[in-house]
Amino acid sequence: MKRTLRNKFASPLRMLVIGALGIFLVMAIACQGASGDEGERGPIGVPGPPGDVGPGGQQGGAGAVGLQGAAGSQGPAGPGISAESIEALIAEALSANQGAPGDVDLIAAGGRIYDNWMSETGIEALPGDHPLWATQSTNTREGPGTYRCKECHGWDYKGAGGAYGSGSHFTGFTGVMKTGNSLSVEDIVAVLKGGFNSDHDFRFDISRSNLNALATFLHGGLKNYSDLIDYETKLPRGIPVLANGQTRYSRTCSSCHGDDGKGINFGSESSPTYIGDIATGNPWEFLHKSLYGQPGESAMPAVSTRGWTNQDLTDLLAYAQSLND
Repeated sequence: MKRTLRNKFASPLRMLVIGALGIFLVMAIACQGASGDEGERGPIGVPGPPGDVGPGGQQGGAGAVGLQGAAGSQGPAGPGISAESIEALIAEALSANQGAPGDVDLIAAGGRIYDNWMSETGIEALPGDHPLWATQSTNTREGPGTYRCKECHGWDYKGAGGAYGSGSHFTGFTGVMKTGNSLSVEDIVAVLKGGFNSDHDFRFDISRSNLNALATFLHGGLKNYSDLIDYETKLPRGIPVLANGQTRYSRTCSSCHGDDGKGINFGSESSPTYIGDIATGNPWEFLHKSLYGQPGESAMPAVSTRGWTNQDLTDLLAYAQSLND
């Protein structure tokens, strides 16, 4: 059954904000504002004047210090909060929250659709190869796999100009990095519906909401893996912190993949493929799936929604590669 994407305008945080402020609105309209603060106490009186000099005696001492003045009267009651003020607070809270968590979730969903929209949505591809597949002859794959975005444009989103610039996955098709960064979500949806090339029309393969999620990912979720991966060695750039990578792997990945990385076999019994093999052989795929999750597998978290930094991703990649030793 087709899985419906979460609506970015119905996040739990948004509903909590509306509920809390709604209660505050009712209370504020029904109640008068709080009374003002009690006035400060008056100042201490000045000492009395010295006593008169007695006949043939010494001058008397100074008079006693005067008593402290009484406290001032209580200030008037403060004004109640108007309905208009509460409405303004609600509008401000919703404006600040609108789209923040929803966009992150939508981008993650779009990343999984880019990976394999058939597995993510439960929709089957049309029979045969993608209509554009006949325009290339170097990639010999057939069938549903030819409809996957990543098969034409690569795990690094650079197509023939990136990691798929050679090898069995080479098609000669361009990447989507520049296009995604330059076009609006609406324009990308138009391209996905065949506006640029009628053979690139996915409107009957992917629903409108899924197209919007994919377009949102292409517009705001494409990461430049050249900043994280050395394309020649496939090793992380910079200096990874393995302790941080191990901590993040233990907290996020080990429950399914195991402490040794051999909890899930992606290959066959005779030729097993584990998470360490993927991280070593195709670090771009490893990072994409780490960031956005596995299509159709809700149990795998998308760390793009958790605020991980490039250093965190570098550390995780380095640690996962160490599991292949």
